[in-house]
Amino acid sequence: MELLSEEKTLLDINSELPQEKKTVTSKEDLRNRSSTWRVTMNTINYMEGTGFLALPYAVARGGIAGALSFAFVGILMAYISYLLIECVYEGKSTKRKRVHTSYRDIAQAAWLPAGGTVSILLIINWLNLMTGYLVVASSLLVDVEIPGLILTQSSWAALAGVCVFPALFCKSLKSMAWVSCISNITLIISFIIVLISEVSNYAAWDFRTLFFWDTRGVLFSINIIVFSYSIQAVVIDIEESMTHRSRFNWVLTMTYSAACAVKTLFAVFGFLSFKQNTNQVVILNIPHGIPRIIVITAFVISVLSTYPLPAHMLINTLQNGKLGELANASDITSRLFPFFARSVLVVSTVIAAICIPHYALLTSLSGSIVSYAVCLFFPPVLHLGLKLDQGMPRWQMFADIFCIMFAILGSSLGCFAAIETIILTMF
Repeated sequence: MELLSEEKTLLDINSELPQEKKTVTSKEDLRNRSSTWRVTMNTINYMEGTGFLALPYAVARGGIAGALSFAFVGILMAYISYLLIECVYEGKSTKRKRVHTSYRDIAQAAWLPAGGTVSILLIINWLNLMTGYLVVASSLLVDVEIPGLILTQSSWAALAGVCVFPALFCKSLKSMAWVSCISNITLIISFIIVLISEVSNYAAWDFRTLFFWDTRGVLFSINIIVFSYSIQAVVIDIEESMTHRSRFNWVLTMTYSAACAVKTLFAVFGFLSFKQNTNQVVILNIPHGIPRIIVITAFVISVLSTYPLPAHMLINTLQNGKLGELANASDITSRLFPFFARSVLVVSTVIAAICIPHYALLTSLSGSIVSYAVCLFFPPVLHLGLKLDQGMPRWQMFADIFCIMFAILGSSLGCFAAIETIILTMF
């Protein structure tokens, strides 16, 4: 019965592949595929990241417009994720064929030079994320007082790098799901404790404090919310890893719907509890004590458990490029490359987290350019390039154009705000 089930699954997978590639699917490939729950774990893990605890601050800056933006931006980002998956296939309904395997492939198919540009942007995006995880983890751990142990933020960053290194040797997204599961569980623990702290202040809640308008604050708020929903850099790889790819749209719908509800409640309750005193990292609004230590510890574990996912994507990108070809030139280099690449990756992000002054400000600037390009600008542009001459519905064409204009506007305003903040901070 197991053999029959496995053969049936192989046939299902082969039916989703281009005709010329059907014969290459093997049992080994099948074993590396992810079930629906594993894909969901990886999707949630990448989506949440370090920005989750900044969501109440987004409402503190944006007011009612910031609160309502969670639904608007969630729908927008979900739509863009669907666009990327649609670009992977040709044809419609059950007759569609999978003709592209990565973001880079899609970009090259739409316009050949775009492939290299997208690859560079993805690498920068992942390096920013990974370094940001170490910065956030180390800055939070400095706040924890451990009797007999005093470590600087730099020491905590180095220790965090050592902790994440073993997880980088997960060979597939299927095995990565267990790491994502740890990240999601610890994030839930942080969320519950912070939520309890917020709700315990319900007597001081005043919903009228939500109704204010600050144009610059709204723009800042939307930037935070956009980054909190961003999974476009990995969505194609996660979908490709799925055993039953036809279910992926369901996974996206459920993930974005749940994320929208949780993020909105968490952010609004946080603002109502702390109002204009809401910290950029809401953990710091919790009084010193055991609950605060538990939240920090759990969130740090969650952040460090997210680090391997973009690292896995980055290493795969390097292995599939020119660097991978050079590494496979001999048996020795092919065996040493996995360890060497992961070591260099961890060391370089640790050094960046320790040595670059005002790293968070520089990340804000590069994020306004790179993240907007990867997550908001290129997907609709590539979708128009590939699908416009195939009879795209008019509403979808206008929706794509709206996403492009939104990305250009958001990136421009984000760059201006980041540069202004850097100048004011450094001079």
